[in-house]
Amino acid sequence: MAGLFCRTVSRVAWLGAIVSALVMMAMVCLILVEIVLRSVFHSSTYVLDEFVGYGVATMTFLALARTLERGAHIRVGLLRNSAPRGMSRIMELGAVLVALATSLGVGWYIGRSVLRNYRRGAVSETIAEVPLWIPECMVLVGLALLCLSLIAHGLRVLAGEPTASGEGAN
Repeated sequence: MAGLFCRTVSRVAWLGAIVSALVMMAMVCLILVEIVLRSVFHSSTYVLDEFVGYGVATMTFLALARTLERGAHIRVGLLRNSAPRGMSRIMELGAVLVALATSLGVGWYIGRSVLRNYRRGAVSETIAEVPLWIPECMVLVGLALLCLSLIAHGLRVLAGEPTASGEGAN
């Protein structure tokens, strides 16, 4: 059952990374349109800064789970790498629990903000008037994916399976 959960989470994390890459391509296209509009037509979309900001947040949070899966988060492994295997596993599980608690706390706060902005019909204070719950919801989805990946990572560490961070390989 845990293996199925971990494989499913891995696939969903991969999907988050794909969506993140698509958002990046959309941002590049928007920037190119803005360049042409400004250079050729002396005009603008007037929303470039706002949409690129939303895009960066979306890309960052949707890619967090896949980054964890690939072991690409910035880590300071000096203590863990020099510790005996049993202690190393305990330290890794502790790090997973702290990261999970932090992600859940931030997710709780963002989730409350999403609901509040949705209920109030809050929109950005720009010409686009983007409903604020939409970009916040993308951040919330990314945090949820990260939480699932942290749980899967913790299960792999508990089972003694190798992880991308090197835990379990000793």
